[in-house]
Amino acid sequence: MGTNWNILTPTTKPSGHMKGQPCEENCVAYCHCYKHRGGLSKDMMKQHECLKKGCRYLEKYEDHPYWGKKKYINHARKENRSNRNVQGVSGKVKTGSNVNSRASRLNTDFKDLLKSFEDMDIFYAYIFYKNDLSKIRYLGGYYEKGTAMDKAKEISDNEGGDYIVIANDADEPVGFRLEPTIRSLIEIDLTWSKDYASFSDRVVNDITLKKAANII
Repeated sequence: MGTNWNILTPTTKPSGHMKGQPCEENCVAYCHCYKHRGGLSKDMMKQHECLKKGCRYLEKYEDHPYWGKKKYINHARKENRSNRNVQGVSGKVKTGSNVNSRASRLNTDFKDLLKSFEDMDIFYAYIFYKNDLSKIRYLGGYYEKGTAMDKAKEISDNEGGDYIVIANDADEPVGFRLEPTIRSLIEIDLTWSKDYASFSDRVVNDITLKKAANII
């Protein structure tokens, strides 16, 4: 009598691993979903909308500084909203030490909030134009790399920009080109050609000059 190997061999769901794993320093969470398990950076979490969806497979690495900063910022925002709501409850004009005390508290909370932002990475976005390689446009600084990319792509789509370069204080500049047919972002190696290397150098020089002039 033949052996039924289907009975002896358990059936398991196919598993996969998430591509583009972050380094240990940037890994803030882990996804246990069998389809794409792996470590997550804060940008990857935003891309997958893990927190927005309330994903049950997400394991937060609570010891990572990212979660402490996020918790503090959320708390400060709630405090400010709460104070604004309290001030708007009564139609009477309040004067004296009560108002001064509340204003002092708001100023302190606001200063603490700004200080927490100073400790976070800022990503500076630039646009370059293929038809005029001397043309460069600075878009501004953003607290999330994904936000900087989205804003740069939006403006590039409207103005016909061809290349995007994003840099911050700690990392080397990262470049992207916009694929002409579907206008999607494709990462490029900024060391690959003289033109790309020029993009990188000009971004670094511009950031240095702006910081020296206290513009950013």
